[in-house]
Amino acid sequence: MYNPNNFFFSYFYYRLYHLNSNKGDFQGFPAAAVITLIQSLAILDVGIFIMEVFVRGPVLAPYARQIAYSATALGFLLLFLNYKKYNSNFDKMEEKWRGEARKSRRVKGLLIALTVVLVFVPLALVTKL
Repeated sequence: MYNPNNFFFSYFYYRLYHLNSNKGDFQGFPAAAVITLIQSLAILDVGIFIMEVFVRGPVLAPYARQIAYSATALGFLLLFLNYKKYNSNFDKMEEKWRGEARKSRRVKGLLIALTVVLVFVPLALVTKL
């Protein structure tokens, strides 16, 4: 069930939805795709942390292909669920945030931008970019 008080990803979807100029049936799909990417990277960050702290050496290397297929399937499932959840409840989000103050939008927008950058940091540190 959708909880309109679940601020972060709901608001993220709402803002991204309005960035898309395509007004077709799937206008919310790019927003759901970006949210899925952020969620997937966050899951990957947790996995990287666990591997770096608790496991040493190429333990999972022989299973890389199976892990990649599983992660891809999980990503598509997450994309479908995000699209279904947020797109079907967009009217509630619109009602909640339509008249939002400009200062509040800026602060929340900064939080969203910071999140997008921060999910890449552990990946960049591990790959030593």
